[in-house]
Amino acid sequence: MMNPRTRCCMVLVGCLMFFTGILLAAVGGVILFHTELMDGYLTPLVKLLQAGGGTGSDVWSIYHMTSVSFLATGVFVSIVGIWGCMISWCPSKNILVGHMVVTSILAFLHLTMAGLIITMDIEADYKETLRSNLVNYYEGENSSSEYSRAWNNAFAQLHCCGAESAEDFQIAVVWDRPSYGENQTALVPATCCILSDENYVTMSSVNCTTKTTSENSYFDQPCWIKIEEYFWYYGILMCACASGSVVIESLSICVFILACMEITKEEQRMRTRKRKSSITPYMEGFYSPGKFPISS
Repeated sequence: MMNPRTRCCMVLVGCLMFFTGILLAAVGGVILFHTELMDGYLTPLVKLLQAGGGTGSDVWSIYHMTSVSFLATGVFVSIVGIWGCMISWCPSKNILVGHMVVTSILAFLHLTMAGLIITMDIEADYKETLRSNLVNYYEGENSSSEYSRAWNNAFAQLHCCGAESAEDFQIAVVWDRPSYGENQTALVPATCCILSDENYVTMSSVNCTTKTTSENSYFDQPCWIKIEEYFWYYGILMCACASGSVVIESLSICVFILACMEITKEEQRMRTRKRKSSITPYMEGFYSPGKFPISS
């Protein structure tokens, strides 16, 4: 018979794993379907980034893969949590061991996910990749190209200008700089200006593009820093969730080890009792008081 406290602990960790799985699946789903990195205005830019000092690992692919993994393992963790609660009512050593093996695999996967994000060195060359993209593909604020629209949205919504600096526009290859009379060529696109309406159309200063200052534009705010902040935000969020999941899974493994130890002790107790019960009748028959009377 298992200790009731151990049984309650098994139910408790099972419930914790169930809700942890729901949280993991929710985080994975939100990052996958409702963020500007995976499925928004930054996606075309993020897909270009190279991680790990040019090793060829695509940042977007790593974050996408991790988000999908969170979604999939979250669902599986919830199922394992329900399984753990069911085991507590009819525990078996083999089933407990199977549960611990599955939980250990999940903990290893979550540690791998967290380690993959923490050790990713995206700054090694992603600034230069962004700059190269801006210099070679940015066509202007009125362009309909994928990268131009992504850059314009980034400038307006992240409140930044240029990849490494606003000077990137001075060497932009395909940007058709607007001219405003003699010697009045735009230094930055209109989307780098501080815009005064919610539709990102009206500039707060008509001279913003030709007489750029920190008061009428974001020329001193490079976009690579803003984009890096997004990576850190979502990366820390995923690492925190993965680490919390590992803690819960480790706790579950400890509780199930305790349950296995109790079952083992109970089995040994039953074997000992059975051995004694099989020996006692024999001994009682052999040493029966009337069988060997004592002579006076």
